[in-house]
Amino acid sequence: GIWTSCFMSLLAITGASSLIELATQFTDDVFNALLAVNFIYEASRSLIQNFQNVSNKSGAFLALNIALITYSLTGTSSQAKQTKYFNKDVRELLSNSGPVAVIFLMSLLIRLPAILNIGVEFLTVPNQIMS
Repeated sequence: GIWTSCFMSLLAITGASSLIELATQFTDDVFNALLAVNFIYEASRSLIQNFQNVSNKSGAFLALNIALITYSLTGTSSQAKQTKYFNKDVRELLSNSGPVAVIFLMSLLIRLPAILNIGVEFLTVPNQIMS
């Protein structure tokens, strides 16, 4: 806390924010790739743990299917610009907001009572912020 505050104040006083112009597109792409690898690793680890920890494998298989369907539909909707279907505005809308809509709809789907009864494991969220 205090160390970070002092460090950030020193950077602000010395005008270090002007160094951001030295960051190139390559730097941004590398950072985004590291984030993507981290998300893929955590999702894969969670799916593997579902198969290792559960005696009822149907919940683990359902979680795997939901993950694969979400991945497939997200990729398909983001490639909508390259299709010949619909007009340009609809393709643009699907390409830009389709992945978010797919993730939202799949999140709603997994909350249906029929699917909840199968026993899909969810991420645990703490009740309070840890200090």
